[in-house]
Amino acid sequence: MEKMNETNDLFEYNLKSIDKINQTAFKVNCDVNLKVELTTEYHFWIQLFHNKEFKEEFSSDKPMITIPKQDICQFVNSTYRTHMWEHLKDFSNFPEPGTCPIAAGEYYLKDYIHNGHRFKAFMKPGLIRIDMFVSQDHEDTHITKNGVRIFAKIEEINDS
Repeated sequence: MEKMNETNDLFEYNLKSIDKINQTAFKVNCDVNLKVELTTEYHFWIQLFHNKEFKEEFSSDKPMITIPKQDICQFVNSTYRTHMWEHLKDFSNFPEPGTCPIAAGEYYLKDYIHNGHRFKAFMKPGLIRIDMFVSQDHEDTHITKNGVRIFAKIEEINDS
């Protein structure tokens, strides 16, 4: 995991551990210090890139999957509610779907087990890069942006 940011004004995170459990699962512990209240002025988006050659060269203009930029309230009431909350709620103090604005404060992910079998349909062998961003667009067109970049090496996933 690496931080991509133009500023630390929005959030900081501390990745405490990523422990491999088996071929398709790993356990994550992470703290996030959200420095500002996230309102509709803030936006969130995700892009997933794939390189079947296992090289850290990705075409930034051709993501494999994009969750489009949407204001934080739209995100919390759609993608987060539908695809993320059920998997995170027992391992974090992240806000419930429908919560908006999202209060500044300390958030955590504790002993969260991510199982790649959930995503087998699009997790083909190769190197994966996931970029997640939070931004605030200002009237003067200046953008304040923080992001997280995650790399994962995906090998053949057996059904056993």
